[in-house]
Amino acid sequence: MVDTFAEGYQGRQSGHLNALYSGDGDAVQHFFLRDVTLNLIIEPHGGDMHGLARGEDLAPGVTTALHKACQNCQTQCVKLLLSSHGANSNTVSEDWPVPLHVCTSPEPLECAKHLLQFGAAINGQSLDEDDTPLHTAARNGLLGHIELYLRYSAAVEMQNEDCLMPLNAACSQPQEKDDLEHYTKVCELLLGAGADATTGD
Repeated sequence: MVDTFAEGYQGRQSGHLNALYSGDGDAVQHFFLRDVTLNLIIEPHGGDMHGLARGEDLAPGVTTALHKACQNCQTQCVKLLLSSHGANSNTVSEDWPVPLHVCTSPEPLECAKHLLQFGAAINGQSLDEDDTPLHTAARNGLLGHIELYLRYSAAVEMQNEDCLMPLNAACSQPQEKDDLEHYTKVCELLLGAGADATTGD
């Protein structure tokens, strides 16, 4: 099934990638078959795309179309890949965390919402540092993401490999003077959700 799927897309891969990177929802609908129960992966060298069967592990260096859509803040593409093409919101590889961890700036907030609506693990930990999405959001000062994750019952006291909780991750960041008020609000959100202010790193 994977080979047939891949052959059907030979010669048109540049169109797929352009659709993903540009966020052209109509093009995504045109290029990607509806109800395909595969995840599309992108090879690290040359950008070749082919299908990944459900349950199959990603090889080192490859990423999925869903990861790329999140990385490029293409909300409509993320929604289409999840709702119409069976993309797995929790796909992970040796080199790439789950797609929710790719949302590391304010822009992909809507992407994060779609991922959670389609079953993204709110407390899933990254392979390299055991960070949860809440760690990532706190470290990057993403107020909108933190509010979203807390609504989905993100654990405020989970520790990463450095024994840091999300509150510690936020407070340990070097901050410019202009960012102090912003990070203060981050800490207030976490404390209001039950984070322990007495826990040291």
